[in-house]
Amino acid sequence: MKRNVNGALTGLLFGAFIGMLCFAAQYMNGGNELKKTLVTAIATGAVAGLMFGLYIRSFSKRQAEAFKSVKARLECEGKIVLDAAANHVYDGEPVGGWLFLTEKELYFMANPMNVMSHSCRISRDNIEKVSLMKQMGFVNGVVVETHGGSESFSVSKAKLWLEKIKEA
Repeated sequence: MKRNVNGALTGLLFGAFIGMLCFAAQYMNGGNELKKTLVTAIATGAVAGLMFGLYIRSFSKRQAEAFKSVKARLECEGKIVLDAAANHVYDGEPVGGWLFLTEKELYFMANPMNVMSHSCRISRDNIEKVSLMKQMGFVNGVVVETHGGSESFSVSKAKLWLEKIKEA
């Protein structure tokens, strides 16, 4: 149910943005009938939002399916506390994949279709500090500081991730 809500919210925000862009473009190009311009923008935003929300939902399901075998392997090694789709900032570039928090480690595995496909393992004993990551004024992930540096992960429900990592 949560994924449906997240997909719907993402679609709604995207649709609102597209609707505003459509309205601005039509208005600037001489859309003298304000009511017609507004209706067109709302309809365009609604359709774009619906399509984007459905795509995000489908993409999330495919990602979860693709990482099932990794999840099963990690479950054999110990309890998985959290897992979710995430981006790892690797050499300054966000790389999509899946982030797992187990009893022993934080483990990121990039989607194999990425150009910069990689994995990142951080032992929970090696974590010195965890903080929220902000981009463009929004909290959208966590920064994990270790003895050797820091790693940034963009993940939904960042505050939950922060809490669970700190619990260790």
